[in-house]
Amino acid sequence: MKAKSIKKYTRFFKHSRGFTLIELIVVMIAMGVLTVSVTPFIRTQIKAYINARNGKDFLQAARIGMSRMMAEMRLIQSPGDIDYGYSDEIQFDISYGNNITYSYSSNAQQLSRENEKLVIGVKSFLIEYFDEHGNKLSTPIIFSSVNNIRRIRVTMVVGNDNHEFVLRDQVAPRSFYY
Repeated sequence: MKAKSIKKYTRFFKHSRGFTLIELIVVMIAMGVLTVSVTPFIRTQIKAYINARNGKDFLQAARIGMSRMMAEMRLIQSPGDIDYGYSDEIQFDISYGNNITYSYSSNAQQLSRENEKLVIGVKSFLIEYFDEHGNKLSTPIIFSSVNNIRRIRVTMVVGNDNHEFVLRDQVAPRSFYY
């Protein structure tokens, strides 16, 4: 390079002001303190979002399973189509298919349809049977008492350690009152 251009750059750097090493270290320490103080708030918000999302997933899956079960139970033509009923299991016939069995396993915490998982994370499950006067029938419901059924109520509690949802629905199948 020519001596003239070197002098020009030297003069430029002499008059320009940069950061000192101490200034850079102070800024880095300040950013570290700020990051450490803000991180717990961000972490809390992320955990809250994940918990809410998991609760929503449990609830949505349970609603879908409950809707399917209740829709099929509404297709029961008469009380005689119910083969048997317990507080945690029911088997019935519908016009377009074979027997349908819904059962709850407390060990696996799941509701099954025809031995296939339908809803997981089920903490408790209860099927109740009522006669024409609204009186609760004792279980098990077997062939001799099945004709007294006029209404069936299902209660399901789903969730995990952070969330618990109670779903309750009832059905009075199509021809039960005729």
